[in-house]
Amino acid sequence: MRNASLLTGLLAVCLVGCTAEQSSPQPEPQSAGSSPSQSVPTEPTTPAAATPLQSPEGQPPPAPPAAAARSISPTQAPRVVELTAKAVAGVPLGTPADEAQRRLVAAIGKPSGRESVLGCNGETGRLLSWAQLTVFLIDYEGANPVLSGWSAASSEQYAYQLPYGTRLGETAAATQQRVPRSSGEQAEEGPLTGSYIVSTPEQQALLWIAAGGTAADPIDEVSFERLSCD
Repeated sequence: MRNASLLTGLLAVCLVGCTAEQSSPQPEPQSAGSSPSQSVPTEPTTPAAATPLQSPEGQPPPAPPAAAARSISPTQAPRVVELTAKAVAGVPLGTPADEAQRRLVAAIGKPSGRESVLGCNGETGRLLSWAQLTVFLIDYEGANPVLSGWSAASSEQYAYQLPYGTRLGETAAATQQRVPRSSGEQAEEGPLTGSYIVSTPEQQALLWIAAGGTAADPIDEVSFERLSCD
């Protein structure tokens, strides 16, 4: 009888344990190489690049900002100076030197050079230069210096209106066709020796000079009352 009671208790314990084991949840099977504590990483999402604004088809692109347009400055045109046998930039020859200088500065700008001169024929005075343009403020007869002449060569800063519509850079032969009663010859003495000189009896102090020495060479300099030691 005692053995029967013991067997009955053991059977009851077995039934309780088996029932609890069958009712507990079972973990889901894991794939090979995976760990329950790890999650599968996901690729980060890259935001789409902003699409630039497009002009309607067939339309020109928008104009650049005004500030950018202002930063592109056009090449400055050379200043035009009129040179004649009577005046320089509107200042008459014979004007006293100080007054002439003041008026020339107002008309052309501040000179780039100044030089005192003492000529071999007793001339005194000064030369004022604006790049390749030189004006003569000279005393020839013992009086006070006056605006007496000029000399011009090619320059990027200045352009010239020259007598008879002549131009620097054109051939001496073309200049002779423009200047009335003109003649040309190669200088054989003095500071212009070897140069081809075009002149006219209408203005004997007016010279067109081609340093190359022939009528086919370009005019390099035009001058009026050019300083020289003859």
